[in-house]
Amino acid sequence: MKKIFMLTCIFFYSNCLPQSVISENQELQPVGLQNKAITSLTVEQTDFDKTTQLSDNIFAGTENGVFGTSLIADSSNWISIGLENRSVTALNIQHWGVGPVDGLTLFAAVIPDYEQGDSTFIFRREVYLAADTNWIASDSGISKSINGIYALNSYYFSGHEPPQPILAGGYNDLYQANWSGYFWTQSEIEDVDLQPVIKAIDVNVHWGGNLTWAAGYIGLSPAAFRSTDQGETWKVFPLIAFQDYAPASSIAINTRNPDSVYICWLNSLLLTPDNGESWEGVLSTRAGGIGRVAVDPLHPENVFAGTWFVDDSHQSPDHAEFLHSKNGGKDWEHINPVTNVLLEYITSIAVLNRLEEKNTYVFVGTAGTGVWYYKYPIVTDVAINKNIPEKFILYQNFPNPFNPSTKIKFEIPPAPSRKLSFVCLKVYDVLGREIATLVDEEKPEGEYEVEFDANNLTSGIYFYAIKAGNFYQVKKMILLR
Repeated sequence: MKKIFMLTCIFFYSNCLPQSVISENQELQPVGLQNKAITSLTVEQTDFDKTTQLSDNIFAGTENGVFGTSLIADSSNWISIGLENRSVTALNIQHWGVGPVDGLTLFAAVIPDYEQGDSTFIFRREVYLAADTNWIASDSGISKSINGIYALNSYYFSGHEPPQPILAGGYNDLYQANWSGYFWTQSEIEDVDLQPVIKAIDVNVHWGGNLTWAAGYIGLSPAAFRSTDQGETWKVFPLIAFQDYAPASSIAINTRNPDSVYICWLNSLLLTPDNGESWEGVLSTRAGGIGRVAVDPLHPENVFAGTWFVDDSHQSPDHAEFLHSKNGGKDWEHINPVTNVLLEYITSIAVLNRLEEKNTYVFVGTAGTGVWYYKYPIVTDVAINKNIPEKFILYQNFPNPFNPSTKIKFEIPPAPSRKLSFVCLKVYDVLGREIATLVDEEKPEGEYEVEFDANNLTSGIYFYAIKAGNFYQVKKMILLR
């Protein structure tokens, strides 16, 4: 095979972020299942308060069941642990108990085997014996009318704490279940009549938090979803200006600064520094896309991205790229495989901290070239760059509710590096369809106000979104006749 070419397609949005130098560092090692298409990976997250961890198990979901190994095992020593001939769509492991009764429960979402009369979406099993393949159907309460479950995640609990929830997302909704009973209840999504599609879920933190984010889409718009009550209720953040009939595919929370969240959409990696109120581009590809993002939960200055490289000149075949940022997304390193294998699409990234040896392992699942890992030493007290070089402001429209017109104000801050910003301000309906373009031109710094006339529209919820440089923000307004 040809050697992997130096990545040339990564760039930062030129108006606000410095150009990043992408350096090569060949440290991506094969770790088995090289002939498998990996659909998902999961590892046990380490608790902040622990110096050791219960296990170093690694589990991989494939198109033909679930496999497991451990960090200290031989890299080829993956053991099939069941669900053979089932296509796994998501995996998650939940830690429970304390002391000698600690345990791990593994959850697997699968494509139902309707031909065999099995419509189960989710299975679970306790992780004790590698040879134990006793999986229990655990999807009671999930509507059988949905097309599938694509995302799983959970909080951990120990000692006398009450059971913490497990979260699931799929084609039509978000669900929550508790450890006692494993009965799923549909979560409430605020202000949205449309059924969402959920592709990824991240929780903060696994060992005792309440915050969780999900990524997917509603209508025609990619969207982020935030819950502050462990998944019972959700607020929607439509990324309307990025509509292209594609969902947001991956999401990761900064555990040290939980207002900061990364989300992938097509060829962009976006960061919100303010809990979803605004989004800024931190990484983009000219060709291909960015499909996965992950954050080291104990050292969140380390951010990882899986991208897909397409060479427009056709001198190099399409292949996946793995990137590591050590400063919260400001600069990125390109991590090459140690062999000349061209990686297939990166489907999952899982982080395993080994505090005893002061190393962190990042496992990368690919769609046809197996599992790989990347190791780096734990470094503390690293300042995180939140990538907020400038602050555009989009104000709430006034009046709101309105009939039939309202005014929208925005502000472009001064910036010595540029004289003009290209500003696009548009209005959309709840399906993500464009209703009106209010601004679409270069503008200097200053305050601006435009009027939106909805004389020909019906009552309902509408969104207005601004894109200026690498800044993006959306707000909701209500037309009430």
